[in-house]
Amino acid sequence: MEIYRSFLNLNSRFQHLIINNPLLSLKIQLRPRTTSELMDFCQNFIIPNKHRILSLCLEKELFINDFFTYCIMDSSFTRLQAIVLRNIDPDKSVISLFYLKSLPHLFSLTIYFNGDEQDDYDLSNIYRMILTFPSLKYNKISVLSCFEDEDEDEDEHTKIFVPLAFNERFNTIEYLIIDHPCTLNEIFSIIYHTPCLCHLTCRCVTESHEEFQNVNPITLNKLTHIRFDMYDAWFDDFKIFMSKLFAPVQVLRIKYHTSSDYLDADVWEQLIKKHIRYLHTFDYEYYEDYMTNDEDDHFHAKINRFTSPFWIQHQWIFEFEINMDEQSLHCSIHPYRYTFISNLFYRSIQISFQEDMA
Repeated sequence: MEIYRSFLNLNSRFQHLIINNPLLSLKIQLRPRTTSELMDFCQNFIIPNKHRILSLCLEKELFINDFFTYCIMDSSFTRLQAIVLRNIDPDKSVISLFYLKSLPHLFSLTIYFNGDEQDDYDLSNIYRMILTFPSLKYNKISVLSCFEDEDEDEDEHTKIFVPLAFNERFNTIEYLIIDHPCTLNEIFSIIYHTPCLCHLTCRCVTESHEEFQNVNPITLNKLTHIRFDMYDAWFDDFKIFMSKLFAPVQVLRIKYHTSSDYLDADVWEQLIKKHIRYLHTFDYEYYEDYMTNDEDDHFHAKINRFTSPFWIQHQWIFEFEINMDEQSLHCSIHPYRYTFISNLFYRSIQISFQEDMA
């Protein structure tokens, strides 16, 4: 905005070259200081150049609401492909989304919700609205307060339910990033509507309080990449999730916290053989407080199973690290890493212990 004001009154040649050049695409990040400044910018720059705007970033709830008052978003924004909305209230965002729905070439939508004033966030209407967008390829929904304090994650939750309507038009989303707490049931209710989905990410998968066994199977023929950060979600529910999901998943990135069920190599082997048959990249991380002496033998019996022929044939290596100072355990599975020493390559297996040497 400041750059535009500075150069607005330069000679007509410059204005024709830069300001009025129909071939010039505009990427706008709007940070007005006052409402009057926002109104002036909308009337004198946004609206006259709406056919050249490629991307738009709006910040602060008050100015976002005012923006849609001063500048009606419609099909005349023919080149607008990406929009980012920051620091808005989930309860007040449906109106903004209503205007964005009419954009003919909106391929990317990213929304950062500010939910500081409440613990529960009902995002059902948000997802229902977004799933009706005609051209969307990339969508990220983030609730900022959910990750500001890791100790409070378990107390905060989102509510999502997107029913499947008869003869409903399905969405075109290919990349979906769920950047807030979400159950496996809720993920399923969303991806029923996304037959073109290729990449699925959920940063905080939480425990489902509803029966997961009864969900209907779904086929997603293009879904090849899944990344889940699991918190208190049960492994049994994840197994059901994968058994109900028919997709050619090739890359699976999983992070778990404090649940030893996820360390059962035999169950993982059966799950992959039966339901994730196309998997070639398996990145797995597991964290928990270090076990007591009574649990030590049981733990080693489990991790020894990760050296079976199945894991060796797939060239997936199991590593674990014990931090004696913090009394914590970190396990990981990933493709073999090759290390060059003395003109020889070898496959490395790493076991490390850390403790305070002071």
